[in-house]
Amino acid sequence: MTTEDIAALKNEGYTFLGEELREKPSGRKETYIHIRHELCGKDYWCRRSKFFNEHQRCTCLRKRKTSLIKSNEDYQRLLDEKYRKGTYTLVGNFLGRKREITVRHSCGHEYTVKRAEFLMEDTGGRCPICTAGSANTKDILEAKFKRYGADLSLLEPFKPGKVKYKVANNKCKHQYYIYTYDILRDHGGEYQCPICTGVGSSSQERQLSTFLKTISPDFRKKRFKVNDMHSFEIDAYSASRKIGFEMDGLYWHSEKLVGPNYHYDKMKFFKDQGIRLINIFEDEWMFHGDIIKDKIRSILGVQKDRIYARTCHIKEVASSEKNAFLDTNHIQGADKANISLGLYDRDDRLVAVMTFVKLRRALGHKPEDGHYELSRFAGLMGYTIVGGFSKLLKYALKAYEIHEITTYADLRFTAQDSNVYEKNGFVLDHISKPSYYYTKYFKTREYRYTYRKSELKKKFPDIYSDDKSEAEIMREAGYSRVYDCGNLVYKLTIPH
Repeated sequence: MTTEDIAALKNEGYTFLGEELREKPSGRKETYIHIRHELCGKDYWCRRSKFFNEHQRCTCLRKRKTSLIKSNEDYQRLLDEKYRKGTYTLVGNFLGRKREITVRHSCGHEYTVKRAEFLMEDTGGRCPICTAGSANTKDILEAKFKRYGADLSLLEPFKPGKVKYKVANNKCKHQYYIYTYDILRDHGGEYQCPICTGVGSSSQERQLSTFLKTISPDFRKKRFKVNDMHSFEIDAYSASRKIGFEMDGLYWHSEKLVGPNYHYDKMKFFKDQGIRLINIFEDEWMFHGDIIKDKIRSILGVQKDRIYARTCHIKEVASSEKNAFLDTNHIQGADKANISLGLYDRDDRLVAVMTFVKLRRALGHKPEDGHYELSRFAGLMGYTIVGGFSKLLKYALKAYEIHEITTYADLRFTAQDSNVYEKNGFVLDHISKPSYYYTKYFKTREYRYTYRKSELKKKFPDIYSDDKSEAEIMREAGYSRVYDCGNLVYKLTIPH
């Protein structure tokens, strides 16, 4: 709590007693404050955001009967006690036979409400334009544009339940989307153009942009025209390097808002323009930021310390050591490998790992002797392991009965025209369709293999039905899909 917040509490008749950070079931952390209402002497805990956004005042203010109010001044005084002073102003006359009164919110909107509603309910009488999260009516949208965004034009018709609308900024002529949540819960000021100002970027996007500018200062947000009705935006684009990076928020890039092929189509559009596009999901940045940053440095050719594979030796690595290494150095973490090889330097330090698994039925394969999937390859973070992939692969082919290797290269990070697989004799078999992950609270993604229909009967017995598809069951369970760009599927056949 800042000194200004404590002073604001005191000004409204509350004494600050303490605060603590609590974790909610969703994993999100929220600050709670301990306060005492001097008018009635009651002390209680409440969320800091709830108090300062006018929601949670002492219950004694809600319990007061309107029959005790003898004048307009009495009612106005209680409004000022329950909400922040000056937030709501009584415009009409409280007294009289009518049960409704007219009030004016600090945003300037005047409306009619039941006179007891402010004092008897938490949110029932609050400004319908500023707080109507679900009342996305045409009148509300137009009113918000008129007050806060007079320089915008709505480019598509209103549809109930629609989550975002395309608008044109009449000043800069840029076209972009405004989400319904932003329209209905605006905190004041104009709707600034995100292309011109960067307003609307997530904290992860800003962190990514800041990091990229330490490598190349010309990284900046840029929009590219597709046609007269559509355009694509890159969160951080370098014109000198012809490369762009996207920070994909799980909610805004889930099936709720974009189609299954959105990321692939966008990547392909820029590839046709000679621009490489790298997509990063926000949970990767939040929970594996160091690995992502190291991967970005490699993609951008930032000079790193080198370890030469010719000076190293190979041996099988224990499962526990292998998994610990992969958790620290590979974006997908540990695996259940059948073959685990480690590359060790002269000090016997593990500097690279390559693992193989038998073909997985979950991916539609029929396991066959001598057919393996190259599951993981990871080098020690902060180093370039020169020749490490080649040396480990050659060792595996000599030491084990391997007839064919299949591997999957994530299109989000792997360049199709030049990569380590093609340099080592792998042949592109096909490009797989975009796959998907599941997310419930839009904080992390979970692999879809965990939620195969054969597993759902045990996970969700209350909603499971043989007549329902996997997608229907997962949707009822509160999950959404997040799609990637697909994979480059490579094969290496070894003649015998």
